[in-house]
Amino acid sequence: MAQNFYPVIARAIAALDENGADARQLVYDHARTVLVRQLRDLNSGLSTGMHELQALEEAIRTVELEVSEPEETRIDTVSLSEPK
Repeated sequence: MAQNFYPVIARAIAALDENGADARQLVYDHARTVLVRQLRDLNSGLSTGMHELQALEEAIRTVELEVSEPEETRIDTVSLSEPK
C-alpha cells in the first residue's frame, strides 16, 4: 500500500512564506525528486514505485484543489491531521 503523502505536502505548502504557484511547484518538484531517489536507493520494483508516485501526485492534486478554494470555505486540514 502506498504512503499517505498528503499531510507532509499540506504542511510544506502551509509553511511557505509566499504561497504562489511557483513556490508550490518547487515544493512538489522537490518531493518528486526525493521520492524517486528513495525508490531508487531501496531498489523497489516498478509496480511499487508507480503506486508511490501516484499517491504523491494525488496528494499534490488535493492540495492544489484546496489552495484554489475560496478562503472562507477552506478547512484547516493541516491542523486536523496533527495529533492532539
